[in-house]
Parts: sequence; C-alpha cells; structure tokens
Amino acid sequence: MTLAAPRASTQSGAIEGLRAGGADAFLGIPYAAAPVADRRWRPPEPVQPWAGLRRATQHGPSAWQPVAKDGFGPWTPEFVVQDEVSEDCLYLNVWAPSAPRDRPSPVLVWIHGGAFCQGSGSVPIYDGRALAAQGVVVVTLNYRLGVFGFLAHPDLARESPSTGGGNFGLQDQIAALRWVQTHIAAFGGDPASVTLAGQSAGAMSVHMLLASPLARGLFHRAIAMSGPPTLVPILTRVQAEADGMAFAADLQQHGVQGLRALSVHALTRTLLPGPRFMPMIDGTLLPTWPPNRATQKVWPGTPHPVPMLVGQTADEHSGLDLQHGADNPEALVDLLRRLQGDQAPVVATAYLQAAGGRGAAAHRAAASDLWRAALWQWAEQRVQTTQQPTFAYLFDHVPPGPASERWGAFHTGDVPYVLGNLGMAPARRYAQADHALSALAAGYWLQFIRTGDPNGAGLPHWPALQPAVPQCMRLATRPAATALFTAMGWQAAQRLQSLPDPPTVLA
Repeated sequence: MTLAAPRASTQSGAIEGLRAGGADAFLGIPYAAAPVADRRWRPPEPVQPWAGLRRATQHGPSAWQPVAKDGFGPWTPEFVVQDEVSEDCLYLNVWAPSAPRDRPSPVLVWIHGGAFCQGSGSVPIYDGRALAAQGVVVVTLNYRLGVFGFLAHPDLARESPSTGGGNFGLQDQIAALRWVQTHIAAFGGDPASVTLAGQSAGAMSVHMLLASPLARGLFHRAIAMSGPPTLVPILTRVQAEADGMAFAADLQQHGVQGLRALSVHALTRTLLPGPRFMPMIDGTLLPTWPPNRATQKVWPGTPHPVPMLVGQTADEHSGLDLQHGADNPEALVDLLRRLQGDQAPVVATAYLQAAGGRGAAAHRAAASDLWRAALWQWAEQRVQTTQQPTFAYLFDHVPPGPASERWGAFHTGDVPYVLGNLGMAPARRYAQADHALSALAAGYWLQFIRTGDPNGAGLPHWPALQPAVPQCMRLATRPAATALFTAMGWQAAQRLQSLPDPPTVLA
C-alpha cells in the first residue's frame, strides 16, 4: 500500500512533502520574501501567504555563488552545491519523523558552511532524514552569501538603523530561527527545544548568534563544528563600509541604489573566487566579537547561556592551506608566526625536532595545534563566564576517498558521520569501521540535541570541558576521552593568552 504524501499546515499555508526513508521531507519552503530587486540588501521580509496546497518536494534555489558540481580539493560532489543558484534563495527544508509521536520532537537547525560565499542547505551531506528517523526534526536553510549577504555601505546603515544596516546573511539566519519558533509545531517539532548547529562558516554563525541580542531565546543548545571564533578576524563597521564603498566605486556607482539596479552578473563579474564580503561588528546584531584574552580578560557582553558542543577535525588545514603538510621550513615558520610572532623560527625548530626532522609531520602538528589553541582560547573564557557545560571533540579519523592520505581528517569530513549520511557518498566506499564510528558520533549528537549532554547509555563517557583539565572526546576507530593538547600545543596556547600552569592532563 502506498502511503499518502505527508502534509502540514503552516501559518503561511498548507504544504505537501514526500516520504524519505523513515522521515517526512518538506523541501524548498520559503521562510522570507525573495530578496530581489528593491529588497536586495534589505532585512528579510515576511512571506506572503499562499492559497491552496503548495508542493514542497524539491529544494529551492541555493544562494547565488559559483558552482563546481564535481567538487574540489578533498570535497567530493556530495559536499558541494548541486542545484540551481539564485538571488531568490531564502528557503529551508524540514525533515520530520514519519512514526507517530506522543510528544513534540526536539529540533536541530543546521547552518551550512562555505566561508560565507558558498554552500547551501540542500548540499547532500546535510540531508536530515537519518536523524529524523531517530526522532529529531531537522531544519536546513539557505541564507544570502557573498556580496548579497554581507555588503556594507553607509547608505545601508541609514536605511536600516534598527538592524545595523548589514549582515544580511545573519539576519536571514535569525529570520529562519523565528520561522522555526512560529511554524515548527506544525511538523511535530518542539519550539522550546531547539539546537542551533553549524560547521565552518556555519559554526562561526552559531558563535555570532550566541553573541547577538537579536537571537536571544530562539535556540536552547548550540553545536559549533570547525569554527573557533578567535581564528578569523572580523571587520569593524568602518572597515566593512570602506570596502563596500571601494567596491561600489570600482563599478562606477556612488550609492546603494545604483548597485541595486545592476544585474547579478554585473555585480559579481569582478569578484575573485573566495570570500571578500564577511560578517562585520555592526554594533546591533553583532555588538562585539570575542577578543584575545591577552587584551581583555572578560568576554564583552553576555553570551547566551546554553550548553555547547564544539570541536574540529585533526587535519582542518589540509584543504584550506596549499602548504599544508609541505616539507618546507619557511611554510612552517609562516604558519607559526600567527601564534608565536618573532619566536616562530625557534618554535618551528622545536616542532621539527619533535617530528624527527620530518617537515611534513611538523607542519601537520603545528596546524593542528593552531586550531586547538584557537578553540581553547574561546572555550576557556566561556567556561568561566557561563554556568552551562561545554563539550569538546577532536575528529581523528581519515575518511576513505580520493587522495585520503593527502587530506587526512579534512575540514568537513566529520559532517557525514555525525549526521548519519555516509550513504550520500557511495563512491567513497565507507567501510564497516566508518559506519560504526558514524553510529557512535550520531548517537552523541542525538543525545546532545535531546538533553544538552552528549552522554547516554552505551556511549563512552564524554567529560565536560574544565579549565584545569582540558579534555576532549577523540572520535576515532577507538574513541576515548583524551587531552585537548599535546605538551607542544599547550606552549602554543600559552602564547595566545596568559594561562595558568600546565593542566594536569596533556597528551
């Protein structure tokens, strides 16, 4: 017997989805009006209700961006956008459990990565059916990217002083969270049990929304994967507006109205691949950004007091730095200069000695320590300034796939495991050990989404992060709680901030 297609009644209108492997999928739901024409670079506006039944059986367009469907670097096709791109992009997707439920389900809202200039909620590895089949309502979303999402200009600040006149991509994310609060009950979700999660730029977004007064109360737990907020500098409004005015001048435009009149092609033809327009400290949506502890001892403002799960992969740098793993002493010194300043040559020598003179191994170790130190720089402050637990992890498993030895446990490589989506990449030929690790990792994520604590029956104990004993859960073939730092990495972290004596646990 063929089951009828699932339906839901939202305040905007009725929608019909499809059955998807133990879950009901509702794809391509508009959560805000199309940000086109005169709505370009304006705060997201409500959707106009529709009459009749709207089909929600395919993803809406992704935000405008260059598309490389075959992938690049370590990111094979399942990691990248595969569908249409457009300025008309403010759509989200919902996966809900198909089985009847006695009570509302916890909700996971996922923000995609992509350096704020790439990515989409429809990327295959973000598919929500696996977690939905285990009792969670999953929401993935698109938000404006690049010049459309993060252009700053004095004209924009004058137009919308209440929202800061910029950070439109972040405003979209907040609009999606508000949509969840209003509509998710129609899909069986609990608006009082929302976990906000993201990876890379999505994790940076999570941190920014944690610091934003405009997002307060819209989520109750947070997961930030591979996006420690102290690793990437964020522009001030003055800096971002100066760049926006320079961009307009390059296009022979002096104001935003002239830019609104240009086509997508005219706006983007001079932009190089990669990020240029990023979130800024606007004083309203994002009043502050976590500083270096050496310059300010206390987190500025009050971060939202929610439980957090944070972490990264063992080889974050492999796809992000062309010099990663290079047997090149100068590249090692350049990498270490971020932390060590003028002492970088001395520290590079120490890394080389510890690696037995193997330059590639020394570079990998230093890059891993850079990320761990950035994570700890943030986490050590947060643990002291909130009363909520923080759980840290290190994904230390090399996924199978092209040039796996070159890429290692690469940036984003953990996402298919924790979301239970190894099946989205059959060409990678994941083995039994991969599926076992995915079941374990997804089990931790599900427990955290449900309770704010990843620990549960049948799972190895995951200790909360403590300043005196910085431990993380090592997600690998043999998972175990382990020290966040090596002895060498602790020395690197000490140079980032004035830390106490070495902790009692070092790897």
